[in-house]
Amino acid sequence: MAFGVDWDYASQSSGRLITPKITLPNATKFYEAFVNNIRYIGNTILGKPTEPFRVLARTANIDTDATTGWATIDETNDIS
Repeated sequence: MAFGVDWDYASQSSGRLITPKITLPNATKFYEAFVNNIRYIGNTILGKPTEPFRVLARTANIDTDATTGWATIDETNDIS
């Protein structure tokens, strides 16, 4: 999958990867986000390091306002 997203220019270009709303009717609270990423593609001779990324989660206004309610998830992945 190829797409263009850059956090330095996201506010100017709207270049973001956003998933649809995920409905989980039996969940009452989320405590942690899980991110599975590869830090290096290939081997050390012909490979290439991957770029850093940010993960944000919606905390409010999911159905009414697409511009507010976002929280940046740090390295601890804590979203409680």
